[in-house]
Amino acid sequence: MKKIGLIVVLFSIITACDLEDPDVGVSLRNVVTLTLADTQIIADGNDRTSITATLGIESAAGEMITFKTDQGTFAGTSDEQEVGITAAGRTVEVFLISDLIVNQNVTVTAEVGDFKTSETIEFTRSIPTDILLEADKLIFKADQSDQVTLTTKIFKDGVGDPSEETRVDFTSMVVEGNPDVEFPPFGFSENGKIQINVKSRNTETGKIMFSATLKDDPRVAESITIELSN
Repeated sequence: MKKIGLIVVLFSIITACDLEDPDVGVSLRNVVTLTLADTQIIADGNDRTSITATLGIESAAGEMITFKTDQGTFAGTSDEQEVGITAAGRTVEVFLISDLIVNQNVTVTAEVGDFKTSETIEFTRSIPTDILLEADKLIFKADQSDQVTLTTKIFKDGVGDPSEETRVDFTSMVVEGNPDVEFPPFGFSENGKIQINVKSRNTETGKIMFSATLKDDPRVAESITIELSN
């Protein structure tokens, strides 16, 4: 009886130590596994997916499971990328919410003791459904010095926002006179807008129509006409 009791005690000690030492040869899947409901979610600041950690046969029920992500946040937290939950049984479910940054390799990790397992999820682009093109002035001087600032704001119907770093292309067409201008051919959104500066290359007056077109969907576009004067 004493020998059996000693074996049981030694087994308990070894099992407890295993969770603090991944080098002892215990299989990771016997400690904790991680399952994603989706491999992709939209980077719109609202889309989410279920993540489930399951304790293996080497783990006791009721272990603390710590979830971590290198992007996005866990639902029910104050924009946290780490949350620890004590399992009521052998599984814990959390929800990962996307941010606005497109990324093919967002890493989510579940940790039990010093054992950790990871999976990868993709944050795909949230494409705008509408844009608004504005100018800080509709007339500027054709003196190769004065300039006008064009601001393109991007919008998305329904829930969620467009992803950051959304590309918008810019073109121009002379509609009156013979003016010539210079400006960047494209820009990337930051905080939901893109700004570019336009200035004249010559001193010719006239009118130019500027167009902003969404790279991901050329059907989403808007134009504005600017006058160059003396």
